[in-house]
Amino acid sequence: MLRTQIQLFGVSQTMIGSDYPFVIMERDPIARLTELGLSAQDNEMLVRRNALRWLGRDEA
Repeated sequence: MLRTQIQLFGVSQTMIGSDYPFVIMERDPIARLTELGLSAQDNEMLVRRNALRWLGRDEA
């Protein structure tokens, strides 16, 4: 599903986060992301840079 979302909307329009403080079913979300075989830059965008940009705290 995540791969399809990235294909449809692009890596720049997708963020990966947690459901904290709720219990999530995915025990190792980073492993799921690693399974996609994305570049280190794409992984960084998904787990950090896109969220910073959305919050108006883009470093670039």
